[in-house]
This record gives sequence, C-alpha cells and structure tokens, in this order.
Amino acid sequence: MTTAVIDPERLDSVLQNVAGNIAAAAGIAMYELGDRLGLYRALADAGPTTASELAERTNSETRLVTEWLFSQAAADYLRYDESTDTFELGAEESVVLAADDSPAFVGGVAQIVRSFFLDGDRLMAAFKGEDDLGWDQHHECLYSGTDRSFGHSYRHFLVPQWVPKIEGLTDVLTNGGRVLDVGCGSGIALVELATAFPEASFVGVDSHPLAVERAQERAATAGVSSRVTFQVGLADEIASEETFDAIFFIEALHDMGDPDAAIRRASANLATDGILVVIEINAADTRTEQIAGPMAPMHFAASTALCTPGALSQRGPRALGNQVGVARWREIFAENGFSSLEELDRTPRMLVLAARR
Repeated sequence: MTTAVIDPERLDSVLQNVAGNIAAAAGIAMYELGDRLGLYRALADAGPTTASELAERTNSETRLVTEWLFSQAAADYLRYDESTDTFELGAEESVVLAADDSPAFVGGVAQIVRSFFLDGDRLMAAFKGEDDLGWDQHHECLYSGTDRSFGHSYRHFLVPQWVPKIEGLTDVLTNGGRVLDVGCGSGIALVELATAFPEASFVGVDSHPLAVERAQERAATAGVSSRVTFQVGLADEIASEETFDAIFFIEALHDMGDPDAAIRRASANLATDGILVVIEINAADTRTEQIAGPMAPMHFAASTALCTPGALSQRGPRALGNQVGVARWREIFAENGFSSLEELDRTPRMLVLAARR
C-alpha cells in the first residue's frame, strides 16, 4: 500500500477514468452480443421500435432484449422515447454499428476485443514464459473479427485508392504482372486485386493453415482460382528462384519474428524494377505521440495480446509490435538494402508505403 499523500481531486479523476474504461469494456461485450444476434441489423432503418417488436424480428426473448436495449440507450447508441417506450438506431449509428460493408463498421473490432478475454489464460502463460501464443493459437473469433475489421478497408481502399497512388503498380497489374502477398491471411486483398486485374497472377503465402484454407475457398467463390494460388509457409521459405513484379506485406510485417529476413527474402524475389508495397497500422514516430492517439489503448492492447506474442513465438530477433512509425520503417528497410521507402497514403487506420531498391 502506498504511503504517498493522496490528492483527492486526482484520485477522483483516476477513478472516473477507470470507471469509464470498465463501462467501455462492458459496452463492447453488449455490442458484440447485439452484433452476433443481429439486433443492430434489425434496428437499422426500422424507425422507433419496441422491445417486443425487436424480439419478434430476431427470434429472441423479449425480457432480455429489453435490458439489452436499455444498455444501448445508456451507451448513447440508441435513442429512447419514454412516452412510446421505443428505441431507434440513428443513421450515423447504423453506419458504425450495423453496416458490415461500411469502412466505419466496428463489429470486427469488437470480435477482436472478445478474443483478448477468451485467450487471457494463454496470454498469461506467454507472459510467464510458460508457453507460446502464436497467431494460430487464438480463439476463432479473432480470425473472423480480423477479416471483418480489415476486410472492408481492403475492399473500399485497396484497388480504388491505394493502387493508383503507387507509381507503376497499375501498369504491372494491368499488363499481366506476377504478384506475391506475404502474410496473406484469408486472402481478401489478393482476391480483390485478382478480381480487378484479370491479366495478373497472384500467390499468397501465410503460416496459418486455417487462413490459407479460407483464402482458397474465397478465391474459388470469386471465380479467380485459376490465377490465385495460396500456400502455407513462412516469409523466408519462398523459393529463391521465384520472381515477382510486386510483393505485398499487408498488415503482416510487424507480426513476423524476423521482419528483416522477410524483407531480404522479398528483395531476393523482387524483379529488377519491382515494387514492394507495405500496408501497416497508422502509427506516429514517437512513443509520446503514439500513446496520445485516440486509438492508442486499442492499438497497444492488440500489440500486447496478439502481435508481440505472435512474433515472440517465432523465435526471431525482433518483436516489433504494431506501433511502428514511418521513420522506423525507413530505418529497417534501409538496413535491409532498400534505398527508399515512400509514404503514399495515410488513413485514420493505415499507412501505405512503397519500397524500391
């Protein structure tokens, strides 16, 4: 117990801060429940709705739906009219809470946060050095949450906004170039590229077998399997004789235990005039700026629970975490033979960088 003199005003401020975080955690649990039950989707564009009406639409228990609705009104997600005992989801709230195809949708993030709790015992074991916590050792909700959280960003930004900003890339893709995605996950980005550029061919590599299986299914559903192949493997296991006109690291490089080796391998596999595209979490260059950002608690929590233990499980020399700013990336790429790393776009969530030898 501290013997320091306690400032009552400061104590009250700390308590309010912690209470707000506890309320936010409880709110995320309620949000994730509503997302899984389809409650937000049933409220979207429905106008004022009673608890019994929502329960009937979603085949749920009215009494439980009633409490959930009041939790959402308390969180200021729904408007409550006591005179009619109805709840309404506004248009702006609907875009954030109910619209899966919106770049502002947060349902996937809530699933990722759920995994923090479900994997808590495994994370504790990793902290104690008793076990690893690799990417393939998490609860299923992490993978589906990641797909939902980042997938719509790739769908909305990758082809229409990011590709045109990378000099020469549109020509490469239009003229039948060969493309590699290292750490491809479930293949959302490559399938988007393959659909938009039917002359190009694509290879995706990921260490997670389940992700590769899903990527293959996604490519088959999209009808691009003849031009998109996926394989299980690590970044430094790509055959040295293979050459690619463009190589992507999409939110994957910071998760690797040896990002330097991955960059060097990419360099070896890159055509003479090839382009290396790096899409990463939008992070400031200094720790002071990073912890002051509006998403800092989420970013550092994800780095603690997912990115850093995943990198450590690979026994590599670096565990970067997800808060790597452009200045640090430039240092790392320069150390591994690239003469330039250009920042081409920065959204609230992501950085788009292009490296050339």
